[in-house]
Formats: sequence, structure tokens, C-alpha cells
Amino acid sequence: MIIATSCLFESTNGTAAYSINVAHFGARPDGKTDSSKAFLKAWSSACRSTRPVVTVYVPRGRYVVRNVVLNGPCRSRIVMQINGTLLAPSNYWELGNSTSTTGRFWITFHRVTRMSIRGVNSVLVVQQHSGKWVDISEQPNEARNI
Repeated sequence: MIIATSCLFESTNGTAAYSINVAHFGARPDGKTDSSKAFLKAWSSACRSTRPVVTVYVPRGRYVVRNVVLNGPCRSRIVMQINGTLLAPSNYWELGNSTSTTGRFWITFHRVTRMSIRGVNSVLVVQQHSGKWVDISEQPNEARNI
């Protein structure tokens, strides 16, 4: 389950001028290695950037990502370009200390504004602050306003 808390998502026109590849931070596309720390480092780098738009790029492959909280506010508009597959832990209890009053979460965007998520043949569900679920696989390769 991917949760967005206190977020405002925006689509962008065109492509971002600056890209941060999660593989450069140690993410492994093998479907076995935990890439959570690499995703956190890439997010942190993008969030601190002073460039107007930054893309966090996830290349093709299968990336194991345990529970992560991607915190804002960020200086830049962030585009998450997911060309690979993000894999949650197979055991729900491995989500560890990500509990809250509403349950355990996999990926949380907290205090993030000006963000879009793009995917290539991706299925990604985001919960908006209103509680509405959105499946962006309906519009592959396009940013989705949420």
C-alpha cells in the first residue's frame, strides 16, 4: 500500500532537466536485494536540490523496497519516473515500525507538494488525502494529477 499524506501532486509539462538514478545510490534491480536505503538517499538528494524540477529515475528491473517514508517539504518539483517494478516485502509484518492508527504502510509521501508519478506499464496505487484510490496504469507513460 502506498500512502500519500498531506500531499499535493502536480503533473509537469515536458521532461525534467535533472535526473537522479536510484541505481547510482546502490539500488539493485535483482528482485532480492533490499534497495530501501538507496531510494531514501536518492529521494533526499532530489528533495534538497535547488533545481526547479528533479526526476527520481527508477530504471527497468525489480527493486525490493521495505517501508520507507519520503519526507518533504522539498525545494524542487519532484517527478518519480518508475520504469521498473517496486516489490513490497512478501511478509506483511516485515513492514516493521511503520504502524499508525490506520495500519502499516509500505511507501509514504509525507509533507510533499509539487510532485508527479510516471510509470511505464506500471500499476501504482496512491491514496489521496480524501481517501480516493487512483490507479495510474490507466495512463501509462503520462503524469497523473492526483
